[in-house]
Amino acid sequence: MGHIGKIVSEHKPAKISGREVILIRDYLNAPPTVGDYTQVQERTDKKPAVYVLDEDIVAMRSSYPDIPIYGFWQLIAANGFINPSYSLQVVYEADKTGFYVYLDENGQVIETGEFLDGLFVGSDSVVGMLPADAVQIDVDFSKLKLPAVQCFSANEIRKKLAKIKRQKVVVRYSMLALIGLIALGINKGLDQQYKKKMAYYSEMDQKRQDVYSKYSILVNEKLTKWPDQSDTIDRLLALTKVASYSLEIKSVNEGLREAFIKEDLPFDPKSIYPWLDTYHIPTGGWEVSWSSSLEQNNE
Repeated sequence: MGHIGKIVSEHKPAKISGREVILIRDYLNAPPTVGDYTQVQERTDKKPAVYVLDEDIVAMRSSYPDIPIYGFWQLIAANGFINPSYSLQVVYEADKTGFYVYLDENGQVIETGEFLDGLFVGSDSVVGMLPADAVQIDVDFSKLKLPAVQCFSANEIRKKLAKIKRQKVVVRYSMLALIGLIALGINKGLDQQYKKKMAYYSEMDQKRQDVYSKYSILVNEKLTKWPDQSDTIDRLLALTKVASYSLEIKSVNEGLREAFIKEDLPFDPKSIYPWLDTYHIPTGGWEVSWSSSLEQNNE
């Protein structure tokens, strides 16, 4: 099986899942009472909480600033190598040293720790037990996958949270600015639409006023009675009786009616129709006319 735990004590990059990473000591669910530990992974129904010592992160970050850091037990647990059927399980770092994980009867991790010279160090949970009695965890490095969460110190986490907060502020103000621009665009669009509608309304109102003005003119100029030219027709008919069918109408305008009698009558037509004005043409025929105002009187 090999001493896979030595990759922790060597403090050197190891290639896992095709990527160089650093593995450091970590603790599952319950960190030691001495030291400044940071929780880098929260506990869930399927994953234990992970705690790391801040000074270990700082030291590894100083030596390998660009290489991601993961906890040793974090990696083991994430790949499902901790068997919930066994309460005590170990991973060897050397012949008599290594790491252990202790589980309760429900398969939940109670604690993790180390053993030196074949004895467990600083734990009351495994008093009277020996590493030789534990189940050794067999790890196939070719099948390991990296956990979703890397390990960071408390200071790094604070900086990340501050950066996220700043980004959220930037995003919030960017959204507000975007909303403002959208609102400005909408307002401008509405203003243009309003101006367009008002121009259309003004045009229609002007047309309405023009129609009303023309209507007013028509009302003022409208005829008070239907045109009646029956008197004119009657008088023309009377003349035809005098001149047979040789009457030629010269003009029938608003003020004067004029006609031409081609027949050379032996009498003056005025002698029959006093309302006529007559003129005897020397070459023959008569010019006759009458005022339209006379038509309003009876013959």
